[in-house]
Amino acid sequence: MDMLVFSDSHGYRKNMETVLARWKKLPEFVVHLGDGCEEFEALAEAYRGGTTVFASVAGNFEDYSVPSALRPPAFRVVTFGKYRVFLCHGHRFGVKSGTEPFLPYARDNDLDVVLYGHTHIPYEETVSAPEMGRDRPLKIFCPGSISLPASGSPSFGVVTEKNGVLLFSHGTV
Repeated sequence: MDMLVFSDSHGYRKNMETVLARWKKLPEFVVHLGDGCEEFEALAEAYRGGTTVFASVAGNFEDYSVPSALRPPAFRVVTFGKYRVFLCHGHRFGVKSGTEPFLPYARDNDLDVVLYGHTHIPYEETVSAPEMGRDRPLKIFCPGSISLPASGSPSFGVVTEKNGVLLFSHGTV
């Protein structure tokens, strides 16, 4: 099972289309972590009708550019296999200063994975089970930006569940 993760497209749909065209069969999930939900929803509409789940959350860009009635939620939890995956943009957690604010939220909400955007920088971290104060670690993952990277090439993320284990990777356009 695969989850394709986009963030921070900022009005540009083409790179998401390019990445989706690479897949022989659409992944089970395609998510967008904010700052571009309008073009993501237009893209999702073109692919709807199959079994792929499309989900987005609002970023700080949507807070000002999308009417509240049309804006996706700021946070969302999806079930991916046996894992609880938290989707957010990250600005409300201050991710540009670090990922520590996610820890109590993840612990209190029994999350296995936190996916966020906002920084435009690909990132991956595993917080150990003892550090989380529970019997399993927490994975924190940012796909970077699909259109406006802080440096390097536009990027995206892939989360794969294989034999009960989650694998994380970054790709470039």
